[in-house]
Amino acid sequence: MAELLRSCSRCESREEADCWRLDVIEAVVNRATLLPGGEGELVSRRRAFCPLCGAGSHHTGERGYAVPEGLQAHLEFRGNVQRCLVMAAAYELAVNNWSTRFAASDQAAEAAKMEKLAERRESETLYRVSPSDEPKLLEEDKPFDQPRPPPLSWPGRKAGWSRWASSA
Repeated sequence: MAELLRSCSRCESREEADCWRLDVIEAVVNRATLLPGGEGELVSRRRAFCPLCGAGSHHTGERGYAVPEGLQAHLEFRGNVQRCLVMAAAYELAVNNWSTRFAASDQAAEAAKMEKLAERRESETLYRVSPSDEPKLLEEDKPFDQPRPPPLSWPGRKAGWSRWASSA
């Protein structure tokens, strides 16, 4: 398993790095040892403990994680499951490794993207989406690409203040 987690250093491109985590998760799920029971039931209850950290479900009466969905959620840090600390540490190390290894290629890709965007702005229709902003290509101003502002503290909400209200 350790070699599998260290395989992130063999990624030669950002595309390979993007696939690494999903490949590792699939390999870990495939290596999980199923707990006895669950065979021959109407609804399969195949379960296994995490092969990396040994964790299982935190729900009373449940042993291990449902395979493959629950174990995948545990390894991917999603849903209402305990996150795998081993996978989290391995992924953090991998991201740090990739950040330094792919920094130059990421900057070159970003520069090429910006150059192509500038070329498109010269030849395609631009839209003014705000009176104070420059005209943009239609897909440049997606509100869901912007981070949300932090929520107001509880007293602000209780008083009915809106974070969208102007301060005038």
